[in-house]
Amino acid sequence: MRRVIIIVVLGLLALLTAGMAFLYEPDTDREEMIALYGGEQARWAPVEGHQDYRVHYRVSGPEDAPVLVLIHGTAASLHTWAPLRERLDQDYRVIAYDQPGHGLTGPHPERDYTFAGMREGLDAVLKATNTTEAVLIGNSMGGWVAWRMALDEPELVKGLVLIDPAGVPVEEESEGNIGFTIAQSSLGRALMKKITPRSLIESSVKQTVADENMVTPEMVDRYHDLLRFPGNREAAGDQFISPRQDLSGRLGEINAPTLILWGEEDRLIPVAAGRVFERDIPGAELIVYEGVGHLPMEEAPDRTAEDISGFLARLEKSAPSLAERLAGEWLLVSLDGEEPLRGDNGRIAGATFTEERVGGSAGCNGGGAAILSWTENGYATDGVFVATKMLCANLMPQEELLFAILNHGAVRFEGETLVMTGPNGTEARFERADE
Repeated sequence: MRRVIIIVVLGLLALLTAGMAFLYEPDTDREEMIALYGGEQARWAPVEGHQDYRVHYRVSGPEDAPVLVLIHGTAASLHTWAPLRERLDQDYRVIAYDQPGHGLTGPHPERDYTFAGMREGLDAVLKATNTTEAVLIGNSMGGWVAWRMALDEPELVKGLVLIDPAGVPVEEESEGNIGFTIAQSSLGRALMKKITPRSLIESSVKQTVADENMVTPEMVDRYHDLLRFPGNREAAGDQFISPRQDLSGRLGEINAPTLILWGEEDRLIPVAAGRVFERDIPGAELIVYEGVGHLPMEEAPDRTAEDISGFLARLEKSAPSLAERLAGEWLLVSLDGEEPLRGDNGRIAGATFTEERVGGSAGCNGGGAAILSWTENGYATDGVFVATKMLCANLMPQEELLFAILNHGAVRFEGETLVMTGPNGTEARFERADE
């Protein structure tokens, strides 16, 4: 009897081994995937603190247009945004990227898929594109990254578009899809490192949308190929066990104008979660699409683009222009990291921004005021000419550096502080004179 049991066990092990060998799929080739899914449009952003780790991203649209940053969800890639990008990049600067653990970006070097790890990917892209203000558009887990960023960096986030976002607990259970169900068990995560049949991916994608007829063979191939990009399968499992702090209780602190879009037939995150976002984010607007699942930007791109365009138009109309934010007198508080010097007359350098075409010369004649004016090729934003009046007095060697920054500097705001960065990275920080 004992011999029979041993034979049966060995037979089962042999069958299991043969089955795993039959189902085993190797990783895809890194360079082949970069050529196939990156191509000439691919750009790469280095991630600070991680040597040789780069984030794959794409940029399209006018360089001087308002910036939209598109953040995809779990198991997806920047390609999920293709239908939306082609509908928005005529009027907007559109940036899409592969999050850590996804697409051509590949796994995080430290397997960090908490918000901090995912934010590293976003920060890298923002830095590479010199983006200091943007509307963040996120789907699913990407929506969670977007609204978390709005809490951490409110001055960066001009607006939020949350498409079936993750991040709030609800009592209603979701059906999920087969891929996500497998990834929630330790055995499933172990197996999926080597066994991810195309049929499983196809079923998962079809369970994510409302109309499975929209799922094309090319779409399944892309999900299947990029999941098998070296390291991404392990990363997919890691994401389901990564600790992610529940900050849904702070949704009321979000001050960015917010549009929420939800597919009524979303089986991964129920629309009940959307109503929590609408209730808790001040002034948020929720639009629910009938006959749409978890991916409205792919399932209903026309409706999604139309609603986003309307929101962005209202946002631009209500937002103060840069000229309006700059208007008035500012005093220098630091120049290239050093405290500002005082002139012979005791005054600290400053600037007064107006919308008038002011003429004059750039120089502090005898400690008086200097007027800087720009030509047509000089500083202009949002179609408004902005001139600068310097209040300086014998401030050498700082005055030459300050003039250079004001003449060629990029402008951003950090809270109520005005920051201007010169072409060589030097930085001048100002605060309003009346504060």
